[in-house]
Amino acid sequence: MGNIDTRYTIDIKSLRFNDRFRLFIRSKGLANATEKTYCLWIRRFINQNRYLSEQNFDQHDVAPFLNYLANERYCSVNTQRTALNALVFLFGEFLQQDTSNLDFDSTLKNRKVPMVLSHEEANRNILHLSDLHQMVVELKYGGGLRVSEVVRLRVKHEVNNLEYPGANGWRKAPTASC
Repeated sequence: MGNIDTRYTIDIKSLRFNDRFRLFIRSKGLANATEKTYCLWIRRFINQNRYLSEQNFDQHDVAPFLNYLANERYCSVNTQRTALNALVFLFGEFLQQDTSNLDFDSTLKNRKVPMVLSHEEANRNILHLSDLHQMVVELKYGGGLRVSEVVRLRVKHEVNNLEYPGANGWRKAPTASC
């Protein structure tokens, strides 16, 4: 069975901006999800700038809107990029205006750099642990395992194998005989 277009029908003679914009998106062959997303961002842009008609649309309001998203709404990079794509489509494709001179603040979240211990610091910390905890931490540190992987470890005493979850089921690693 083929894909069924579930979008509502629009009267081709409609003069409403939203209907004409949706028809234009459909004429370009864009996906239903793209249509919904672009219309949502255009509606937010119109509401933010309190436009009453499309003759009032000004591409110089795009940068302040994107800055508002970045600086006041603290949106993610992808959210701001999606809004930008919708507005560039509106002004560049639909209204046929030049959008090459948009100047706005890009959302840049400060990436948290992980704190990594040196080899000596890790060894010093491991030596202060009790025997059982020391073994678990040494296994995690030495094997490069995640905490979730260490928690799910199981030991098969009869064959001296250590099993841990891998990509295709349980992986086995031989352990030293005691």
